[in-house]
Amino acid sequence: MRDCENAIESYLEGKPLQTPSKILIAALVEFGNAPVRNVGTRDIARRAGVNIAAISYYFDGKDDLYAELIDQIIAYFNRMAGGFHARLESLVKNPSKQEAKALVYDYVDWRLASISGHSAAQNEVIKSIVSIVAREELNNTPMFKKIHAGVMEWSNRVFSQPFKIIYGDDIDEERARILALALSGALIRFCVETDSIKESMGWRSMAENGCAKIRDAIFFVLDNMFRGYV
Repeated sequence: MRDCENAIESYLEGKPLQTPSKILIAALVEFGNAPVRNVGTRDIARRAGVNIAAISYYFDGKDDLYAELIDQIIAYFNRMAGGFHARLESLVKNPSKQEAKALVYDYVDWRLASISGHSAAQNEVIKSIVSIVAREELNNTPMFKKIHAGVMEWSNRVFSQPFKIIYGDDIDEERARILALALSGALIRFCVETDSIKESMGWRSMAENGCAKIRDAIFFVLDNMFRGYV
């Protein structure tokens, strides 16, 4: 990853973007809509509002631009989740059922907060990230393996390790990981497929109707899962 600002972080926080970041955000949306081979540098330059020469000035071709984008996606998520990383490592060293439960609940809360915390344009960027990751996963590419190792594996651990601490000998590592994947998958759908969720539930907006109800429903399930253990 280049020594420059994280374009995704700056954009989602509403900060003014430097030219390389404008290019990266434009590329993110373009690559979210179509595979790399189908996206032209002129499309990226047009969306970014820069001269096409700026792309070759800052990046060594389209593949280099895409690789930098993948690195920034990984770095962005890990920076945002840094506090949870630290809590998980502390929990592993000093297991506590109460702390394990608190970590699971707080992480769910944090993930759901993204539903109503962004503008339509920012949500397009978030959906583009998911689209890119899903396409790489579908094709099982080296880029996907990099994303999985850098982001998804840790995201699964933030659920599976607390589950193992809470349930102890009543659950093995494999089952804990399956439960973690199920919860992670549900959160991804709620946070990304918002139009589908609204249509299914008959809600006018996620912010007005859905966020608190989704949170309460997930916590209801978790409360019942943990009853008798914590």
